[in-house]
Amino acid sequence: MKKANYFKNIDKSSTVNIALTVVFILFSFWILAIKNASMLRWYDEMSLFESNWFYFRQFIYYPGGLLRYAGTYLTQLLYYPMLGTSVLILLWLLCIALTRTTFGFKNALYPFTFLVPLCLLVSVVQLDEAWLSLKSTGYVYFTTLGYLFTLTAFRLYRKAGNRIAVTGAIALAIPFFYTIAGFYALLAGVLCIIDGIAKGRKSLIYYVVATLTLIFVIVVPKIYYIYMPGNTVDNDYLYLKGLPELLMEPYDTYLWRPFIAASSLILIFGLLQSFGITRLKKSAAVRWIGVAMVAGGGIWASVAEHKSEHLRATVLMLRCLENNDWKGILHVLSLTREAPNYSMLVLANLAQENLGGEHQDLSQFQPYNIDARHSEAFTMTAFIQVPANYYLGHFNQSYRWAMEHNVQYGKRVFFLKYMVKDALMRGEIKLAKRYNDILRSTMFHKKWAEEMNRYIENPQLINENPEFIGVRLLNKEEKQRY
Repeated sequence: MKKANYFKNIDKSSTVNIALTVVFILFSFWILAIKNASMLRWYDEMSLFESNWFYFRQFIYYPGGLLRYAGTYLTQLLYYPMLGTSVLILLWLLCIALTRTTFGFKNALYPFTFLVPLCLLVSVVQLDEAWLSLKSTGYVYFTTLGYLFTLTAFRLYRKAGNRIAVTGAIALAIPFFYTIAGFYALLAGVLCIIDGIAKGRKSLIYYVVATLTLIFVIVVPKIYYIYMPGNTVDNDYLYLKGLPELLMEPYDTYLWRPFIAASSLILIFGLLQSFGITRLKKSAAVRWIGVAMVAGGGIWASVAEHKSEHLRATVLMLRCLENNDWKGILHVLSLTREAPNYSMLVLANLAQENLGGEHQDLSQFQPYNIDARHSEAFTMTAFIQVPANYYLGHFNQSYRWAMEHNVQYGKRVFFLKYMVKDALMRGEIKLAKRYNDILRSTMFHKKWAEEMNRYIENPQLINENPEFIGVRLLNKEEKQRY
């Protein structure tokens, strides 16, 4: 009987809200773990987390550095796309729950709680080539952690209620978390200012708190920049530090849009909550406006995800290359509907050479796209030249490209693996061990590193590995040619 009454009490609004939650989970899982599984795995390959003090120190002297450190740690989970996606969706569900409780978005307003997570979903699926040169390690996760910090901080502020001493203390303390959360702490401070202005209609003391909080939001980043010992931040865009280090160029506008939208939405939610939303909670029209906006967010994510096949095909071909699956490389090429680009044809020629087929002349091909973001000649060249030179027996060139990219944009697992193999092929065992030990400390790449460690401890085993024998033979033939 109780069970029957329970279901009887579920109204239309609750049914819509439950359905939205289920659809959001399934849609996010489908677009990330299924459609973009290879890209998520590549995001892990093009990142690196080191569990040592020197690595940690790089983050603590930068605004929002601890969030970035945590995000970089979680990025390792993308080695298994389903695991990484599940954790990301759980964080987004926490974001939804915090938005609901912090701003009072219940009943008809509940659909609006999905909008910020949808913006974050867009920020992940649209990344692609930019990940090659993006210095913001942990990008996939730390942006979500940042907005969770904002919501949690404002939630604590709101929980203090009308106790002015506690409320004021929290509001004034939040900007000082700039060291830990950067921009996201300042965003929480602005929410407190909005709420203080709204409460000022009842007591003037709230105006004083709001004014002091505004001063702290403006001054604290400046104090940090001038007086924080060892900080690694510059004065450009000081109030945006903690957000991803995207380029302030027109061709990077698409990468900024999700964060502009998410931050704007949170401020709008703060305004609605502070100035009264009681009537909106029961409005059927508001509920369906929210549902329509959620649908629009899903369409935005689908459009952002639907891009050129070139990079994704190249990523799959490189995975085959790592496993010496030459037929797999040609199979990926055959499945690509768009005309292959320069990078894909370089890899296809490598496969043809190892299978005894004919090469394709690349002299007429444009190596790089014309688009400004895609025409980063250095990064795209390094991406292909490192493995291509290694498999052609040009170990010095392969190592040079990998080293230059690591110096320019930070260490990446993808390049470190080739640096280990290049060093082994050149007989530099100590150098190979140095890079391999870094990989041995990772969460999921340690298995690969342990395999390489066999050759480091017993170099004579190199002559028993078919891959190493083949590339060394090519190196000898190259030397004989000159």
